Amino acid sequence: MPKPKKVKWVKVVKTIFDGVSEVLEQFEDVDFEEVFQNLEGEDNGEGFGKMKEESSISKDEAKEILGVRSSANKNTIDKRYKFLAKMCHPDRFQEKADKDMADKEMKKYNDAYAVLTTKE
Repeated sequence: MPKPKKVKWVKVVKTIFDGVSEVLEQFEDVDFEEVFQNLEGEDNGEGFGKMKEESSISKDEAKEILGVRSSANKNTIDKRYKFLAKMCHPDRFQEKADKDMADKEMKKYNDAYAVLTTKE
């Protein structure tokens, strides 16, 4: 049985570091503060990623969608949302029609959860 080749870890680490350095150089001129504002929905311009949108549902409607009482606390809302998200996640389904239906349900639950967890 042949002996395994010894790896020169210094060369491996240097190669990785050089690759990371090249990638980081591409982002030198990026204003990350503006990027993060866009991600948080604080800027109405065309941004990076999906912008937060104003929801047309009230907090009471959101609680009804998630199936929690009107007096539910954050912990209860979190648990219910996680349960619903796990049960109707599109990856759980094989058929395209089922995936589409689950995707619509997930969007509904995501919107409701966003309304209930957004700080005002």
